[in-house]
Amino acid sequence: MKKLAVTIVTLSALIWGFSSFQEVSSIEQLIEKINNKQKREAKETIYIHTDKPYYMAGETIWFKAYLRNYQSLKDNQVSKTIYVELLDETGEIVEKEMLYAKGQNVHGDFKLSTEMAAGEYRIRAYTNWMRNFGKEYLFEERVNVFQINPDERRKVTDSDVAVDESNNQMAMSEEQYDLQFFAESGHLLASIPSRIGFKLVNSAGKGQPFSATVFASENKEITKIQGNEKGMGSLFIAPFPNEKYYAVLDKDLGKVNPQKYYLPVVESQGVSLKLSTSNANKWMVQVIATDDHLKEGMYLLATQRGKVLYMWNCKGERPSLRFAFPTDGLNNGVVKFTLLDKDHQPILERNAFRYLEEKVALTSDKDKYKKREKVALSILLKDDQGNNVAADASMSIVDDHIVDMDRKKNTILSELLFSKEIKGNIEDPMFYFNNFDVAKIEALDNLMLTQGYEKVVWMDDLNDTIPPVFIPEFGASILGQTTSLWNKDKTRMSEITMAAIGSKQFIAEEVVTDENGKFAFTGMVFFDTTEFVFQAKKYNNKKKKTTENRNVDISLYGIDSPKGFPIITDENEDVKHNSLAAFEKEILEIEKINRAFDSKTIILDEIEIVDEKIEDEFDRAGKLHSSGSVRSRLVMDSLNYAAGMDVWSFLQTDPKTAQVLRRNSFGSNTGSSVTVDEEGNVTSFSGEESVPVILDGFEVDIDFLRSMQTSELSFIEVLDASEGSLYMSNAINGVIALYSRDGSDQPNYVVYGINSFKHPGFYVGKEFYSPKYDVPKEEHIKPDHRITLLWEPYVTIDSTGTANIEFYTDDKSTRYHVEVEGIDSNGEPFYSTYQFDNN
Repeated sequence: MKKLAVTIVTLSALIWGFSSFQEVSSIEQLIEKINNKQKREAKETIYIHTDKPYYMAGETIWFKAYLRNYQSLKDNQVSKTIYVELLDETGEIVEKEMLYAKGQNVHGDFKLSTEMAAGEYRIRAYTNWMRNFGKEYLFEERVNVFQINPDERRKVTDSDVAVDESNNQMAMSEEQYDLQFFAESGHLLASIPSRIGFKLVNSAGKGQPFSATVFASENKEITKIQGNEKGMGSLFIAPFPNEKYYAVLDKDLGKVNPQKYYLPVVESQGVSLKLSTSNANKWMVQVIATDDHLKEGMYLLATQRGKVLYMWNCKGERPSLRFAFPTDGLNNGVVKFTLLDKDHQPILERNAFRYLEEKVALTSDKDKYKKREKVALSILLKDDQGNNVAADASMSIVDDHIVDMDRKKNTILSELLFSKEIKGNIEDPMFYFNNFDVAKIEALDNLMLTQGYEKVVWMDDLNDTIPPVFIPEFGASILGQTTSLWNKDKTRMSEITMAAIGSKQFIAEEVVTDENGKFAFTGMVFFDTTEFVFQAKKYNNKKKKTTENRNVDISLYGIDSPKGFPIITDENEDVKHNSLAAFEKEILEIEKINRAFDSKTIILDEIEIVDEKIEDEFDRAGKLHSSGSVRSRLVMDSLNYAAGMDVWSFLQTDPKTAQVLRRNSFGSNTGSSVTVDEEGNVTSFSGEESVPVILDGFEVDIDFLRSMQTSELSFIEVLDASEGSLYMSNAINGVIALYSRDGSDQPNYVVYGINSFKHPGFYVGKEFYSPKYDVPKEEHIKPDHRITLLWEPYVTIDSTGTANIEFYTDDKSTRYHVEVEGIDSNGEPFYSTYQFDNN
């Protein structure tokens, strides 16, 4: 795909000319502000591809998350952590997964409970960083879950669910309607030929076809209008000054006092922006000003997802300026034309939509297959210029007789290309892409006229430098705050040390909180539940050094979820062609098969337990370090001379521990230091070669060791440097590890400045089971009934534009529906479907 590359200011100067160097400089400054804002925000976007549009309780929702840069739709460099949630109708979170998006894609799944209540649910996906820009940037998709009772089958006949498709237009009864008109770019100027968009919705908020007549005052008929199947269209009119125009639905023309729907007010003076997209290669733009705006000077800015494409200086004596806007090199999506006044303040906006189809060819080696036969599917992808292009994709194959894929209203095309750019609900977004032709191009432009118009707000905060509330995450995060141990309302600046306990990988970090005691550890990547230990010491901000004061309380928490809101259920959504009845029947058949085959278990002979394994007391230590790293171990019950001593006195007395403490903490040339109180007692020791003392995984100070008796300990270990580094960074000479007695006689003790937190880690998505029948196996005797025949979240289309997928059919005679979604290497999303039969 040819990429747009222009020098904005130079191009503007060549077209219109600038009156002064200062004018060029001011425009450069504006563009720089816009670009800096985009860099500062670094917005992201997510799309979730699911295997089906609706489910039965007990099924699994298979999904893939695509995480991309919002502007380019290419690889995202901000976040790696994605949260995917399943919310019920009230907005409560039913399921939640934290996923690690290595390579910008990741798959997951929600196993639905068989007891799950039927209803309309939502899948919500986001990164923590996305939350800085409003809930409209979060991905949300509705998904229905149905519930069946095997003992009370639904008696559904064709007449129960049949849909009359002979006429999509609902009967125009006495239902309430709302017909709205939208002047292009927001202003209808007197005597200026203008385009006006319109849309009619019924009382349920759904657009529907209609016909109406437009009148001027004194019931003078002006023109006839007709809305498409979504109730939208447009008309051209050259309004007279001070004239009022209105429309009456044709069904109401015979009434004495029909409902009148008024067109926008005609303005005597103002500014208007007109756009023609009839030529796909070159759009025509016209700026009209019946006041002094053009004389004073204006600027026209063209952007796409925040990226500046062009900027023109619009200044002249004439009331109108026309120019061509080349579309070669544009990405697919919404293009915003924003008109600015001489002070660079936005006046109005007109949106347009650019779309050239990616050419996706899906083929199979046969048209029809036998049961359990191997299928070879091929994908060939070309960009809008006909060049082979690489891509990341995902594929779902479902039983077309059971799953009504027409229920899927949103795809990767509609979600990434305009759902975030257009305000309000877009009814049936895929209507604009299915069977794409000239009529759909017109329908898209009507959508831009009716829902794409908004008063310009996106430039209001170009100078906004407020720090973001939500941090970006390159991995898992644990947040917290430190306060005074004695006063939880008093925040305390501290140094926090974090270490993973019993983790398969080394995780240890150290940070200093902010002045409010807040801190964050992020960027950790692990996939098992891991316990973290946190230790805090008061930090002296003036001296920029850590103290030995541990009178600190640590509060820990993870990333919270955004607030959920109740769903407004759409009662007009129906599953067509008896698909729901077929779905239920197939689910019951699968349950019957599973009961018949999965209940065949092997009963073992009775086993008599003659004894129980005695847990080794030293196993506790092995969970924290390898046994080979222990220099020496002191078992307290075998040391008679330790009786009656406090732990600190014992450590300074016993040769094995005292030698380590003296050699590494009291040497004059080690860079260590000792703190002594007025009575000559050692209160602390520190330095580059000091040896930390750990109790059950938590570092303790001398005051605490003095308060603890040796009778409270089970054993002591002296660890070498390799294991000592697991506890803290200054343990270069090892650690003295204390272990309390593990039993009911263990005294209670409190360690100040310490807390722990168990983190579940990243969820690892399950692999979809797709049996292979090339080699006979005993388990193949079980009948194979799959509603989702195949779910493949990782379809890699190489640089030649090709990908090949192989799988086997099941035991049903049916038609399969293949769906492929993805994003190519140019940042262009694509969508395609295919069907084949199994006899």
